[in-house]
This record gives sequence, structure tokens and C-alpha cells, in this order.
Amino acid sequence: MSEFIDVDALGQLKEFIAEKFPEVVDIFIRTSEGYVRDIVSGFGDKDVQRVIDAAHPLKSSSGNLGLVRLGSLCGDVEDLGIKIIKGEASFDELGPFIGQMQDVYSRSLELLRAELD
Repeated sequence: MSEFIDVDALGQLKEFIAEKFPEVVDIFIRTSEGYVRDIVSGFGDKDVQRVIDAAHPLKSSSGNLGLVRLGSLCGDVEDLGIKIIKGEASFDELGPFIGQMQDVYSRSLELLRAELD
């Protein structure tokens, strides 16, 4: 589990916000679904800026919940997107990251939901 979640950071957050933790998780899930959708559709439309614009807040909010693998991967997507815009990388390099991000996102949500029990 530690590959996906920083259990210490998540534990500290749970302790700090206590009864509000389920609400915070719910907000994350609702907003992150939109970010993931924008990343995937942006990739499908070859709209690198949309990918970057969605990857950045997903990176930040994932980090706030201790979802380290997802946050790191979103950072990689964001960085690669910036390189593509600068002409330093090709659009095709983004594909594997998008697929991996979807898998990591799904697994991260499973683990996060388990923390609610």
C-alpha cells in the first residue's frame, strides 16, 4: 500500500480533520473524476494544454491526501506536457503515462475508500 499512499501523511490528515475526513475524501473523488476525464479527453483530442491544466490540480490534491504515486504520475504527465508544448518531446510519449495514470487513479481510489471504513 505504501507505493500508492503515504500512510503517515494520510494518518496525520485524518487526525487533524477528524470527522471531516469522509467529506474531504468525497470532495476529492468528485473533483478528481473530472480531472481524470479532462486528462483522458485532452489526450484523445491531442489538446496538451487541457492535459496539463487537469494534471496540475490533480497532482496537488493527490499530494494533500498522501496519494503519492498518483501525485507523482500527474507531475510526470504535467512535466511531459510542458516539454511537448516546448517542442522538447513528442505527443506520442504521453500515451503510456495516460494509461498508467488511469490504473493508478483507480487503485488509489480503492485504497482511499478503504480508509473510510
